[in-house]
Amino acid sequence: MVKMITRNGNLNEMLKGPTIYGIVFVICTWIYWKNNPTGIITLIILCVGDGLADLIGRNFSQSSHRYSWNKKSIIGSLAMFFGGIIFCILYLKLFENCNFFIHYESNNNNEFKVWNNIWKIIFINFICTIVEASGLEYLFLGEDNISVSLTAFILCKLLL
Repeated sequence: MVKMITRNGNLNEMLKGPTIYGIVFVICTWIYWKNNPTGIITLIILCVGDGLADLIGRNFSQSSHRYSWNKKSIIGSLAMFFGGIIFCILYLKLFENCNFFIHYESNNNNEFKVWNNIWKIIFINFICTIVEASGLEYLFLGEDNISVSLTAFILCKLLL
């Protein structure tokens, strides 16, 4: 089971990344389920964006296309950015079409509409991609699951 959850089969790795991932998932779902785009955006950026960055970056990047200061790749960062935007829009539109945002008032006191907030969604994904690619996770126990999620959460609370 450890090999399924971790990248290199190390038990200590399982106690960090996947555990933090699970905690963020539970918190976002518990507090922000259905009626608030903050939880959806945070989860999509963590689950899809960061997941695609690792998957695409690890499998389709050459060592010459990696940032010099960390193991992140340009193609992984692009996958995170565009994957995060596409899936944020798809999920937010799904929730909007199901009328889950009727009782949510955004910062401008209007009902949340995806297309009215598209540039904010793109900006949030852009900043989260920069945080993930920058190596700032070392400020957060060495985990980009914390830095990316916290960045998405704070930006959503400030902008939406």
